[in-house]
Order: sequence, then structure tokens, then C-alpha cells
Amino acid sequence: MNSDNKIALLIRLMIMDSIALTLIGIGIAKLQVNLDILPDSLRFPYSGWVFILAGLALLVPSLLLIIKFIRKQP
Repeated sequence: MNSDNKIALLIRLMIMDSIALTLIGIGIAKLQVNLDILPDSLRFPYSGWVFILAGLALLVPSLLLIIKFIRKQP
């Protein structure tokens, strides 16, 4: 993998991480203070947990890359 591909991959992972942390924050806000960003017609039970789980799912590729990097270290 050349340098340009690595930089592009890291930028994509940073974008995914920022979206993931935003979703986790929205989910926590929903659970703690019952803050809804969804319109009334789209609200459903446990939407806070769904936002948190979606955010965690977006964090998985970054975590796998970090684990791969740690395993390469002597």
C-alpha cells in the first residue's frame, strides 16, 4: 500500500470516527435528557440505543486497524 492510499484510508477512518462519535453523543443525549432529533413520525422506542450501537459499529474498522498496528510492533 503506497503513501497516498494510506492517507486516503486514514482520512476515511477519521470521517467515520467523527460520524460515529456524533451518533454516540446523540444516543447518550436521548437516553439522559430525552433529546429527540427525529421528527415525530420517525420516532421509535429505544432510538437512543440504536444511535449508540450504530456509532459503535462505525468505530469497528478503526479499532481493527489499531489492533493490527499494535500486533506488528515488536
